[in-house]
Amino acid sequence: MSEKQEKTFGPEGTNPNPEIYEAIKKNDSETSSTPLEYSATVATGYVSTRDSLQRMFDDIAEGTSKALEAVSDPQSQANRLERRIANRNKRADKKEKKSEELLGVTRTKVTDDDGNPVIDENTGKQKVKTTTTNKKPTNKEKKKAKRLRERAKNIRDKNTNTLTPRYKKAKEKADSDMTKKLEQYEALYDIKNPGGLTLEEREKRVKNNYINKYGKDAWDNLTKEDKEEQYDKRIQYVRR
Repeated sequence: MSEKQEKTFGPEGTNPNPEIYEAIKKNDSETSSTPLEYSATVATGYVSTRDSLQRMFDDIAEGTSKALEAVSDPQSQANRLERRIANRNKRADKKEKKSEELLGVTRTKVTDDDGNPVIDENTGKQKVKTTTTNKKPTNKEKKKAKRLRERAKNIRDKNTNTLTPRYKKAKEKADSDMTKKLEQYEALYDIKNPGGLTLEEREKRVKNNYINKYGKDAWDNLTKEDKEEQYDKRIQYVRR
């Protein structure tokens, strides 16, 4: 192996390649090679890594394509922002809880004897019981609690002022796109079947059949897209 080969393909080289490096070493130990044999050895090392490199590039291309598709889709944007807001709210809750623990404050959600949440009539949210201990926090604990409250506030402020408006905008765009698609369906297809039912009547029949089979809660928990999918599966449109 020449010095240049060592500095190029070796572990400390400018372009380290274990397959080529080991192939050259093995060839040197067995016999001295001609320029043609050396070229064949290098080519063998390249071929052995070509497939893995191609797979890597394919994975990168596929991932990039999916990412760009998600970014351009309003519904995907809305879903991503919704998850992000929810996760950030959980982080804020944890910081606030830790802050209260440092100050000797405990908050417990109120439930009835059967374990069901007790709802506050004024706020519509579950009631929370606040208790305090006799613990006297140190100055260090007070400062830490203050920092935690400030961080939680910053998280919620960003959710309210930045992320939530973006979520609403994406959601409105997604709903608008869905409305346009429905209008296109009605423009392209006859909304009456041979039995004389309107599209609205047939959608109502699909809804009632689903509720009878799975229950009203199951229907109410379906997203708008899931409901449209149920309609598409069970309503046969007739071309004009």
